[in-house]
Amino acid sequence: MTDLIDVHCHYEDARFDADRDAVLSGLPEKGVSCVIDAACTVDDGLLVARWAEKHPFLWFCAGVHPEHADRFSPQALEDLKALWRHPKCVGVGEIGLDFHWKENPPEKTQIEAFLLQADAAKEAELPVVIHTRDAIGDMLSLLREHRISFGVMHCFSESRETAKVCLDQGLHFSFGGVCTFKNARKTIDVLRYLPRDRVLLETDSPYLSPEPRRGERNDSSNLVFVAEKLATLWNCTPQEAADITAQNARRIFNKLNA
Repeated sequence: MTDLIDVHCHYEDARFDADRDAVLSGLPEKGVSCVIDAACTVDDGLLVARWAEKHPFLWFCAGVHPEHADRFSPQALEDLKALWRHPKCVGVGEIGLDFHWKENPPEKTQIEAFLLQADAAKEAELPVVIHTRDAIGDMLSLLREHRISFGVMHCFSESRETAKVCLDQGLHFSFGGVCTFKNARKTIDVLRYLPRDRVLLETDSPYLSPEPRRGERNDSSNLVFVAEKLATLWNCTPQEAADITAQNARRIFNKLNA
C-alpha cells in the first residue's frame, strides 16, 4: 500500500527517544508518504519543527493541549504564531477540552485557551486539530457560538448524532486504531455514516495501536491496519481507502501539496 497519510501522531513522546530517527526514516519505505506530528506545547513544537526540517515527509501542527492550558499565556500565543509561520507547520493543535482528569486545569482555563487559539487560527488561515474528552457538550456549544468550522475532530469517538452536528459545522474527522477494536461499535457506526470526503486516517502514535498490534508502541507504519479496516466498511480496496483519505488530508492541510 502507498500514499498513507498519518494526520496525527506524537513522535516527541519519550517512548521514541531510543530510536526516533530510525522509526521516522523507515516510514516512506512502508508506504507512509506524509506524517503530521501534533505538538501539544510550544517547546514540543520547536522540537518537531527541527525534525520536520530534516525529514521531507514530516510536517507538524502546534498548539497548547488542554492538559497544559495553565501554561497558556500571551507570550505562548506569540510563540505559537511564530511556529505557525514555519513552512512545515500545517495546522493549530492539538487544542481542545479534556474534563476527564481531575488534575487537569480548571474547565474555564481550558475553554479560554482553546478559544484564543481557535480565534488566532482563523487569522492564520490554518485548520484546528481538536481534542475532546468528557467535554463534548461544551465543545459543541463552542463550535457553534464561535463558528469554528475549519478543522479536524481528532480520534473521534462520539455518537452518530454528535458526528452530524460536527459534520454540519463543516469539520473533518480522523480515526485510528480504535476502529479496529472488537468493541468499537459506535466508531464503526459513525464511519459508515460519514461521507468519505470528511474522513482522515491517524495513529495517535505512540498510543492506541490497532489490532493486531494492540498493547505495543504505535507508529505510523500501523496505519495500514486502519486503512484495511476502513476498506471493509467502504467496500473498497485498502489502496482506495488510502487514496481517498490522502486526498482529504491534502485538501484540509493544503501545505502538504507544496
